[in-house]
Amino acid sequence: MKPMKNITVEHTVSKALGNETHYSCEDLTVELSAYFDGELEGDSLKEVEAHLTNCEECQQRLEKMKKISRAVSSLVDKRLENKSFVEEIMAKVEEEEAMGKKFPS
Repeated sequence: MKPMKNITVEHTVSKALGNETHYSCEDLTVELSAYFDGELEGDSLKEVEAHLTNCEECQQRLEKMKKISRAVSSLVDKRLENKSFVEEIMAKVEEEEAMGKKFPS
């Protein structure tokens, strides 16, 4: 896959709210990440989905996010299968707790 280039081309999205919204792919970076994480709702969700329908570059960005996520998950799964790694982490947690450090719940 070729490296992503910085895009400044504006796309017109008329799906969202029945009006035209102009924005660049650059402007969509944060929203695309939120879309990937399933955090968007309402108009924001519609705008990103409409943009993705017409923008191959952002489709590629989204696919790259999915591939990275799968790769990281796979590495974490393999690492967690290693009992000594899990024991090492648990020992560290117990050590930190004994020192009075609190962990977010």
